[in-house]
Order: sequence, then C-alpha cells, then structure tokens
Amino acid sequence: MTSDDDKNPGHGGDPGGEQNPFAEIFRQLFGGEPGQGQIPGGQAPDLGRMMGGGGFDMAAFGPIMQQMTAMMSNAQSPEAAARTSLTRALSKVGADPAPSEQDSAALRDAFRVADLWLDQVTELDTVPHQPRALRKRDWIEETIGPWRRLVEPIQDGMDGAVSEALTEQVPPEFRAMLSGATPMLKALSSSMFTMQIGEAVGTLSESVLSSTELGFPLFKEPDCGLITSSVQTFAEESELDPQQLRIYLALRELAVLRLFHRAPWLRAHVETVLQEYARGQRFDTDRINEVAAQIDPGNLEAIQEKLKEGVFAPATSEAQKHALERLETLLALIEGWVDVVSHAAAGQLPERERIRESIRRRRAAGGPAERTFAALVGLELRPRRLRDAAALFGALEQSESAEARDAVWSHPDLLPGTEDLDDPLGYRERRKAADEQSAEVDEALYRLLDAEAAGTGGSADAVDSGGDAGTPGESGNAADVVAEDTDGTGADTAADEDPGDEPEGRGSAG
Repeated sequence: MTSDDDKNPGHGGDPGGEQNPFAEIFRQLFGGEPGQGQIPGGQAPDLGRMMGGGGFDMAAFGPIMQQMTAMMSNAQSPEAAARTSLTRALSKVGADPAPSEQDSAALRDAFRVADLWLDQVTELDTVPHQPRALRKRDWIEETIGPWRRLVEPIQDGMDGAVSEALTEQVPPEFRAMLSGATPMLKALSSSMFTMQIGEAVGTLSESVLSSTELGFPLFKEPDCGLITSSVQTFAEESELDPQQLRIYLALRELAVLRLFHRAPWLRAHVETVLQEYARGQRFDTDRINEVAAQIDPGNLEAIQEKLKEGVFAPATSEAQKHALERLETLLALIEGWVDVVSHAAAGQLPERERIRESIRRRRAAGGPAERTFAALVGLELRPRRLRDAAALFGALEQSESAEARDAVWSHPDLLPGTEDLDDPLGYRERRKAADEQSAEVDEALYRLLDAEAAGTGGSADAVDSGGDAGTPGESGNAADVVAEDTDGTGADTAADEDPGDEPEGRGSAG
C-alpha cells in the first residue's frame, strides 16, 4: 500500500501535494534532486561543522558550492516566482463563498451613501471608484503584485545582508570563491522571501475586510471593495448590524482613496521610508551560525517554524529604528485621519460608536493586517499611536475646522511627527508658532523688497543685486526710472506703467 508521501515525493508531506519551494531549494542545495523525498545517503552536510565553531572545512564547502551551481540552472524566473507566491497564497484560503447579486447590490448602495456623506465632512474631492463585492481569492489576486512591489526594497536589503553575513563567516582566503556564488545566494534568499509573501498574503485574506485594510489603496484604480463573507463574519462576531457596518467600512475605504488622491506624494513617501529601512538592514551573524548548526534540511517543517520565529530576521540597527519610527508615525497618521473623518461622516448611523470601537479593538488586538506587516518588515503598529493620531486630527477639527484638519496633507513638511503624537493637543500651538515665525520672515522680506523697489534700499548696484524687484520700470517713481535709464529707449512715466507690475516684487518673494 502506498503512503501519501510515496504518492507525492518531494512535497514533504504537505497537504494537497503542493510543491514546497523550501523542499526543492534544500534538496538541491544539500545533495538531493528536485522531487526526491530523501537526500542521497540519508545524510546532509554538517552546516555547523562547515561554518561554526569547529572551524571552516573546505572539504564540506566544495560540494555545497557545486550543488549550489547546479541549483542555479533551475532557479525561478521572476514570472515563475510570482506564480509560486500566488499559488502559495491561494492555498491558504479556506471557505470562500461567492457573493450573491443581493450582496453586490447592497455593497453598491453602501458606497453610494458613503460618498454622499463624505462630501458633507471634507473638502477632499471624490474620486472615480468601482466598488466590488469580493471573494478572498479576488483580494489575493488583486493585491499579491502590489504587495510584492511594496516590500521589494526589503527583499533587496535582505539579499545583500545574506551575502554579507555568509561572507563574513568564510576565511579571507576563500572569500573570492564565495563572491562568485552571490547570484546563487540571492536566488535562495528570493525563493525564501517569495514563499513568505505568499504565506503572509494568504493568511491575511482569511480575515481582511477591504482593499485598504492597511491604509494603502492596493487595488488598481478605480477598483475597490469589501470581502463580503469576512464583513458578515465580523458583524456576527461583534454583534453589529451588517448594513451599518458595510456603510462604515465604505466610508473608510473611500476616505483612504480621497486622501491618496489629495496627496499624490504619499505613496512615494511611504516607499522612501521603507527603502531607508532596507538600507539599514543587518543580520545577526552569531544567530545565523547557531541556527545553521541545528537545521536539518530534511525536516522542512522545522525550517519553516524557525523562519516564523524570526530566526533569520535582521537585528534592529539604529538606522532601522529611526526608519521604523517614521513609518509607524506615518501609518498612524493615515489611520488616525481616516478614523476621524469616517466617524464624522457616519453621524446618521445609530451604531456609529460601537462600530468605531469594534474596529479600534480589532486593530489593538493585533489584527491580521498588523501581524502580516510585522512579519514582512518588522513593524508593529502600536494602538496608542493610532489613538493619538486620531486625537490630534480631532483636536484640529474641533479647535479650528475640518479644512485645517485636512490641510495637514497639503505638503509632507506639514505632517506631524512623533513629538506631536506624544502631545496631540500641543501640535496646534507648535504649528501656530512655526506659522508665525514663517510669517515674520516673509514680512521682513516683503519690507526689504519694497524698500529696494522704492529706491531707498541703497545704491543702484544693491538694487540690481536684489533681482526683478528692483529693475527699472517697476518702482512707480518716474524720476528714479529716468535716472537709471541706460538703454536709450527713454523712461516710462508713472502713468505709462502697467498697474500689474508693482506687486511683482512681493509676489516673487512668495
């Protein structure tokens, strides 16, 4: 009688017979052939002996290098890696009922109402959108590509860190040989990362509610939507009215789309901070040695468990801490603004407060979005930051206006920082002081330019060095213009001047 493992050699007993990328990598790397269930001879090279405390053993290293070279001939192309990641993600999906026509109609109504209500509480323009009632697999297929691109800087940093960490473990006389294996090491790292993305996105799809779960518009414009089965489950677990919950989630979804439309620099801003994090990525090489000595390439489940425990996660450097703090603050600001605007727009929902608090508790409990993001980039969104950001935007709305609340997103220089989240109520005073200081500088510059334009700012040379503000024909003083006429064309009189010229000096300063 044939066992399941005999029927599916090379799958490590993985349910469903799905080909496991780790199995192929390690079997090829440590002496097996693709699809074989056993490593020849039943033995794997002793990684601890090769790279650990027993000293570097070239006899063990040579065969590994040869097998790594053979592995490269079967390395996955980017297209194949994308398919592997998608297949892995889809394999994590459990029950996934298709939305009914009634579900689709209810969702369209919810988005229609949400768009009208948002118009009443924010001046941010509506954006074209096409709401869809989604299955979990729909969400995976739409977002797996954006997810891969979003974390690409992390993968690039990981590739470099792996190569550097392994190189440091090799005696100097053998490093030239290892340098030729850099593409192989990157292929290994890429395959591991591809599997991790698929695992994360697939797990996330089991409970994610919308296309902007993390505050990012992951779908291609103008698509957006809610996963109907997950929304229904969340409503039942939280004892919320499903119709009111749909409208509230539609408000949040459209608020994110409006925000990113208003601030087109926002996506690039997040990506820049991610790149800063990737550049600061470092591996704890002592920990790598410790794990390498314990890994059994024939036990793939153990390897995956080690990865889930963060064994190969980079040690947090000072550069990373700074980048993570910036990223955490930025994401908290996005979530805080969406929270305040959605709550203000939902005034007609009887369960508004309960829905808001249920969503906040969901985030505070470390929902799937936060856990997945933490697994990919080592970031955990602290609930305190989200509430502080909401408090900051709420204070701006109450003390000034909704316009002042939304104006924060007009330029990245205006974004609140960590200090402002620590003291949300003090942000307005600090912003006011900064605006007053800027106004004083502007006023001083205006006075200087006006003085030069009137001819009282010093010599003609000083006026010329002031730029356009002091050029002839703009001062309004006919005598001065005649005195400075050097081109022989004759001076304009004050009556001949274009009335629109006089403010030019003031306008150019702004």
